[in-house]
Amino acid sequence: MLNLEYPYVLLLELPAIDTPNPVLPAHRDYGKKTSINIYLETSGETTTFYHWNRETQKSDFEEEFCAATNEIWLMDTDTPHSVTLKPNKARRLLSLCFAKLKYDEVLECFATK
Repeated sequence: MLNLEYPYVLLLELPAIDTPNPVLPAHRDYGKKTSINIYLETSGETTTFYHWNRETQKSDFEEEFCAATNEIWLMDTDTPHSVTLKPNKARRLLSLCFAKLKYDEVLECFATK
């Protein structure tokens, strides 16, 4: 994988302070297509992915996951996604970010041959 692209690293902390229903709205991550997220502190937050429905002109639910502390998840950050946070809890993660490599390309690097 490192022969294809060296990731840049981010330490992300998403505090959900002073709001009753904290959410990071649906978005695509700027400057990265894929990330390997190492969850350092979680509190039951849900990450939801969407796909654009051309017929209805709306975002439709695709899938979601709830990462636990110390889990590692590979994410397609070029796909619209949102995060439902927990009030008065922080979500911390270390993110290895790939600006060029697409999700399928990073996933292929982990495939056994």
